[in-house]
Amino acid sequence: FILFSRMGLKKKEKFFLTALFGFGTVFFSATILGTIWFFAHLVATLFMVLSLIEFFGKKRAFLMGFLIGLAALSRQATVLGSIFFLIMFFGQKNLKKNFLLYGLGLILPLSFQAIFNFIRFGNFFESGYLLQNWYSSYQAADIARYGFFNPAYIPRHLSLIFLKMPVFLKQFPFFKPDPEGMAIWLTTPAFFLLFLTP
Repeated sequence: FILFSRMGLKKKEKFFLTALFGFGTVFFSATILGTIWFFAHLVATLFMVLSLIEFFGKKRAFLMGFLIGLAALSRQATVLGSIFFLIMFFGQKNLKKNFLLYGLGLILPLSFQAIFNFIRFGNFFESGYLLQNWYSSYQAADIARYGFFNPAYIPRHLSLIFLKMPVFLKQFPFFKPDPEGMAIWLTTPAFFLLFLTP
């Protein structure tokens, strides 16, 4: 709600979008399930939203970098959110200063993570993720074939994001969510409003 207020939205829009985010997206189910995987997403989302609140507020580059760094401690891929801020800095004064302050803010949490990793595993870049027993999971065959990061996963992710349906059952409740994920338009039908808005 604070973010939408700082973006200058009208009162009805702020209430609608806040309620939509809280109860009309997978954020709600991630909150009530309480698994460590979903908890990591919730923490990362919190710090990313706080960084956007700062961007639409006082625009303190150090604080934005620090908040994105905290998000990355929970979900490493969120560090890609830096791209948004770095692009937006180009339209502001003190470009070099903002880059420097943002970088310093970002490096602090990531340095803590690197030291913590070294103390635990003897490697600054090993967070324990690669040490898990992935071969007992349903992703084992793909991990063995492609590794953890590979462009081969992109088509599957796009299909999941836009086409994946729930699991259909012959008895009540007749369907259940697919644990791998479901199409974003199905989990949040309000996205169709984008096409109705002039």
